[in-house]
Amino acid sequence: MVRAAAAAVALCLFPAPARSVNAVLAANVLSYAALTAAIIYLPFFKFYDQMGYRDHVYGASYAANRWKEGVEAYWKKHNRFPERAGDLGLARLEGRRGVRTITLEPAGRVVLELSFPQEPELDRKLLIYEPRVAGDALQWKCRAPDLPQRYAPYGCRDKDSEGK
Repeated sequence: MVRAAAAAVALCLFPAPARSVNAVLAANVLSYAALTAAIIYLPFFKFYDQMGYRDHVYGASYAANRWKEGVEAYWKKHNRFPERAGDLGLARLEGRRGVRTITLEPAGRVVLELSFPQEPELDRKLLIYEPRVAGDALQWKCRAPDLPQRYAPYGCRDKDSEGK
């Protein structure tokens, strides 16, 4: 698309020689149309790129589900939170794209560190899942303290910074 935009600019500034007035007019109209399309649509590519990264963050967040399920099962069986990841009986890490590490912290908190080296705005950012006891079940609260809100899964966004 960038090459097409550059070609459109070049055609506008340096139109190719033509044999008739109609050919010159047609070439100029087409080049201006291409330039206009490039000016209108190029800003949207950044938006689509952000949406793609948001999808990758959502995909990475699913890796924490097995850990959360393990914490819930342990809590139901022992009526307390596990002290270490080995208590859950899970493999260390499943190698999911976008996940650097998943750790279990005190009080059953599951911390997922993202791995997106090509996007510094996302790389090494955290998704934190904290369990809360609600009767005989657990409810999970998600936070994304250092992740830009526009990339965070919906349940992890701050309610007062929606859309940032």
